[in-house]
Amino acid sequence: MIMALGVIFCLLAWGGFIVATRSPRLVRSAGKPLAEPRITFYLDAWQTVIFGAGADADEIKRRLLSLFSEEHQQRFACSLERTWRWGLDGKEEREQIVLRHERGLLFCQVYPYAAGLYVGWDAHMNLGTWIEKELASGVDRETNERVRIMTVERGVQATTEYDLVDVNCLLEWAHAQIAQVLKQYIRERQIDQEVDFKIIRGDRQNAARVDEKRVNSFQRTA
Repeated sequence: MIMALGVIFCLLAWGGFIVATRSPRLVRSAGKPLAEPRITFYLDAWQTVIFGAGADADEIKRRLLSLFSEEHQQRFACSLERTWRWGLDGKEEREQIVLRHERGLLFCQVYPYAAGLYVGWDAHMNLGTWIEKELASGVDRETNERVRIMTVERGVQATTEYDLVDVNCLLEWAHAQIAQVLKQYIRERQIDQEVDFKIIRGDRQNAARVDEKRVNSFQRTA
């Protein structure tokens, strides 16, 4: 009996030694990018056209960027990004303002159309995250250690109620700034136009149950 237990113990010890020696002791990874991948789920939007304001598109954009980037406003990150789509005459690029907070994204557009000025925004939840994946494994030629080579690929992460609060805060704050700028501009130019600032609400309940193939992802050039 004692001999049998001794044999079993030796076999277990030998098996543990083999597993330890064969298991990779080094892990090499290039790490993940600083920003999460964008896999966007549409939430809310708002838009309007202001008559006779097309020539002041740059001025409206400047005022918005000034509010979005004020020094005391450090919670929401603001930047300009160029997007592109294939149009009837080839590749078409446009610039828009992007506000970010945690997993919330808001894209604000200010585009002149002849004499009119289109101003709008659309808010999204970013479902994208980086997932670590083994690319290869083997023996390092320099150290003779077993090593695993890791990479990252994009994946989808479910949302929580905190994520919804974050994106709600972002879009409500941004909408208030846009409304402030446009109301002031309309008063200055004495434009006889009523602008509806009511937000068009989207579907929030399905934000946590999203098939990656159904979400929208923008093509960006900068």
